[in-house]
Amino acid sequence: AVLACSPVAARLIRGLPRAPLVGFHAFRLPLELMMHRAAAEGVMPVQMSYSGRNFDIVTGITALGMAWALRRRVSWGLVFAWNALGTLLLVTVVGIAVGSLPLFHAFGTAPAQLNTWVTHAPFAWLPLILVPAALLGHLLIWRWLFSPAYRQSSVTAP
Repeated sequence: AVLACSPVAARLIRGLPRAPLVGFHAFRLPLELMMHRAAAEGVMPVQMSYSGRNFDIVTGITALGMAWALRRRVSWGLVFAWNALGTLLLVTVVGIAVGSLPLFHAFGTAPAQLNTWVTHAPFAWLPLILVPAALLGHLLIWRWLFSPAYRQSSVTAP
């Protein structure tokens, strides 16, 4: 969040084309497919996959379409709605992950329902790198959407 509010972020927003700023979120598609596989193999609690309560795969899939649309002309409202949905889905899966920690065990106390898998390599990358990267991506888009230079009824790539 601090980085998204920094002068570095302002330079990124001014310098990056809009399509890659949104298309970056496509990394969540293969990530969610991997998480689904982890749940199917009993490595990860099922509630953290799209077989359970995590529908963040929608962000990864739609990021590709939204990035393509941004190369043309797309309404400010559509980008706003897409980013709102992506942010909400990210917050939801983080809530599910926290609720699944042994401390809270909101989905049960059986080992298969507890979120302990992220304490092992390579899965630790998820909360340490990938979730913060997704959050930074959304915050940069929010900053771009509400910047005076780009707040308008239609959006085009620079």
